[in-house]
Amino acid sequence: SILFIFVSLYYFSFFILGFLSWVGWVVSIVPAIMIIYILRRDLIIDSIFTGLMVSLPTVIAYKLADFIFPRFIQNSLFNLSGINLGAVPIEEFLWYLTFGMFIGPIYILWQGSHIAPFPKSKNNSKQGSSKLESAG
Repeated sequence: SILFIFVSLYYFSFFILGFLSWVGWVVSIVPAIMIIYILRRDLIIDSIFTGLMVSLPTVIAYKLADFIFPRFIQNSLFNLSGINLGAVPIEEFLWYLTFGMFIGPIYILWQGSHIAPFPKSKNNSKQGSSKLESAG
């Protein structure tokens, strides 16, 4: 199962290879996300959207925390690369992004559900204009 692969890779990279926890996370989560993409191509958009929806509030929260407590985040998180996206360390941003990319579609995959496409409307512009004309 995908969760078993993820957990196995994480523990192997963290405990056996001695990677930092965020490196172990990336080493384990990226193959799991790729497996989801191979199994269900329809979940790619959902995965990317969920990743962005998880990471964007994080950016806002980090910006707010950095505004209230300047340099607190950079001084309290160790072993960082020093690369920031605004006030957010790149490691933190990538963690939230990949977490969202994984957790969003994994539920749909686990349930065996499918994402329903948006219905296409016929003559949408004509219907809208006739409603406006009849109302006036």
